[in-house]
Amino acid sequence: MVNQTQANVGTGNGKRTDPEHFRVFCICFTKTAIRKSDLNNDGRLDLAVANYLGNNVGILLGYGNGSFAQQTTYSTGDGFDTWMITIGDLNNDNMPDILVTNYGADSVGIFFGYGDGSFTSQMIFPTGIGSKPIAAAIWDFNSDNRSDIVVVNYNSDNVILLLRDSSQPFLTMTTFLTGKNSNLQYMAIADVNKDNFLDIIVANNGNDNIGILLGYGNGSLMKQITYATGNGSSPSSVAVGDFNNDSLADIAVANTGANNVGILLGYGNGTFSAITSYSTGNVSNPYSVSVADFNNDKCLDMAVSNLGSKSVQVKQTDHGSSFWPRFSLVFVNDVGQNFVICDKCRTIVTYKSSTGTGGLKKHLASCDKITLSNTTQSIITTYYTASKPSIIPEKIKKEVTNAYLEFIALDGRPFEIVSRIGFKNMLETIFKAGKITANSQSTEISDLLPHPTTVSRKVDQVYSF
Repeated sequence: MVNQTQANVGTGNGKRTDPEHFRVFCICFTKTAIRKSDLNNDGRLDLAVANYLGNNVGILLGYGNGSFAQQTTYSTGDGFDTWMITIGDLNNDNMPDILVTNYGADSVGIFFGYGDGSFTSQMIFPTGIGSKPIAAAIWDFNSDNRSDIVVVNYNSDNVILLLRDSSQPFLTMTTFLTGKNSNLQYMAIADVNKDNFLDIIVANNGNDNIGILLGYGNGSLMKQITYATGNGSSPSSVAVGDFNNDSLADIAVANTGANNVGILLGYGNGTFSAITSYSTGNVSNPYSVSVADFNNDKCLDMAVSNLGSKSVQVKQTDHGSSFWPRFSLVFVNDVGQNFVICDKCRTIVTYKSSTGTGGLKKHLASCDKITLSNTTQSIITTYYTASKPSIIPEKIKKEVTNAYLEFIALDGRPFEIVSRIGFKNMLETIFKAGKITANSQSTEISDLLPHPTTVSRKVDQVYSF
C-alpha cells in the first residue's frame, strides 16, 4: 500500500539531479504485486493482485470511478508464496489471462480468463527444483505470433523460456545461465540492438551486475553479457528507456546495496556505457525502478521505490556539464520562442508572426555589413570571481556572449538560449572557471560550453533564409 512517494524528473540528456531535488512520500511495503487491465471487457480498468501471504490471486473489478468490487480470489496453493503477477493473452482467444510466479513451489501458474472477469483454476508449469522463480513476463520470443513466457529464477541462477506451439500447453522449456550465485531479482524486455528481436535484461543481485541476453527471434538467446553496477551494489531492478533522446535504448538500475540508481547509456548495438550512479539517500535501499514521463515534458523520468526509507523518488535531471549551475530556458507563458539563423553571417534573430517578414528583410539589408569571427582565445588562464561581477569589463562580457551565440549557431545546429538569472550564472561560471578547476590549471573553453545534446532540447522551429 502506497502512503508516500519520491520522484526523479528527466530532461532528455541522460543525467539526473542530486538527492536534494527528490520529493518524498511515505510507503507501506507489503508482499503484494498488482497489475491493471480490463478483465471483463467493459472498458473499465480492473485489478489483479498476487497475495504472497494469502497464497492466492485476487480480482477486483473496477467501476470506472476509482472504486472496485469486493475481491474474488483464486487459490495458488498452500505455501506457494505467489510473488509476481502479469497479464496477457496466453491462448490466443483475445481474452486476458493471468500468469504468476510461485516462489515457494518452484513453478509458474496460469489462470486462463473467460473474458467476463472470471478465470479457470491454476495450470502449473514447473521451473525446476529449488529454482525460486521471482519474475516472469509474457512476450513472443520466437516470432510465431503466439505468446511465450520468460521466467527468471532467483535460486537456480538462470532464465528460462517456455515456448508455446499451436496447442495450449507450453511444450518447450529452454534454460539460459546467468552466472553462479547471480541470484536474479528482476528483468526487463526490450530490443536493445535494433534488430527487431526481443532481448532480456536481468538484475544479477548476487554478482553486482546486470546481464544482457540478446534474442535471435527464434526462441534462443545469446550468452549473457554483463555490466558491473559497483561492489556491494546488489542490483534489484532494471528498466529500459531512452534517457538522452538519441533514439537508442538505455538502462536504469536500482542498486539496493549501494543506495543509488544507475544509468547505462546504450550504443544501439546491444552494448552500453559504464554505469553512472545517482544517490537515493543513506539507507534508502532502492528496490525497484520504473520509467515514464511523469511531468509531461516529453522526457523520460525515473521513479524509484526505496525499501529502506519506505519511499518512492522521482528525481529531476541536471543540464550540461559538471561546471554548469542550473539555468533557465527562454519561454513566454510556457511556450518556447522561435529563432532564425542567418546562414550567411550566423546571426541569431528572434521573430514573431506579426513582424517576422519585415524583420528578416531588414536583417538581409544589413547582413553584408556584419562580420563575425571565431574567438582566437583557446583557454582561460584568469578569472573574475562571481562575488564581484561588476568589475568584469563590458568588452569581455560582450565577447563571451558573442562566442556563446556563435557556438550554438555554428553549422546551423539546433539550439536553446539561456536567459535571466540562468544567463548570468552561465557568464559568471565562465569567469570563475579558474577558481572551479584550481588556479594553476587551464580550462578549455569547450569544457564550459553545454553539450550539443543539451542545447538542442525543445526547439520549436529553426529557419534558414
